[in-house]
Amino acid sequence: LLAAVLVVAVPLYRRERRLSTSSTAAAVTVLLISTLLYNGIGTPDADSQQSGDMPDVEVMVASLAAKLEQNPDDLEGWKMLGRSYVQLRQFPQGIAAYERAVDLEGRQDGQTLADLGEAMLISEDPALIAQSGQLFESAIIIAPDNQKVLFYAGMAALQRGENELGTVRWERLLATSPPENIQNI
Repeated sequence: LLAAVLVVAVPLYRRERRLSTSSTAAAVTVLLISTLLYNGIGTPDADSQQSGDMPDVEVMVASLAAKLEQNPDDLEGWKMLGRSYVQLRQFPQGIAAYERAVDLEGRQDGQTLADLGEAMLISEDPALIAQSGQLFESAIIIAPDNQKVLFYAGMAALQRGENELGTVRWERLLATSPPENIQNI
């Protein structure tokens, strides 16, 4: 509204060199018309409408879990369920979903192994953290150029005290042009 008023009022003010009745009337008219248009065709209560129209994320995740009970061989569904649970910070469920996906793939997809390892790592469960390192080592054999695999396999090597191996893996990661936030670590 302020921008619309300024677009109209400033040229009038410059032309007349004072705040006149015509510039004031023009500013008020622009304000009224803008307000009426916004209330008529805009969305003044957009926040409340959006939250009411959006299904609850937890309900959607529960629906996906129910669908997977009916179709337990849906690999992509299990991966999506794992990502969803991890985003909701429901790590045990996310780990279980990723484990199902890993089993469906016969432990042959480095990305899924890395996703499972990452979920275990961020769960902060000491037993799972140790297990995640083994997953990253398996993943790097399958997907040696995968950025996530290189990042976490490098971290796992450093945590085991294998600094040279960790450095080599992170140098390979940097050679793949990772996102800037990774390059700056």
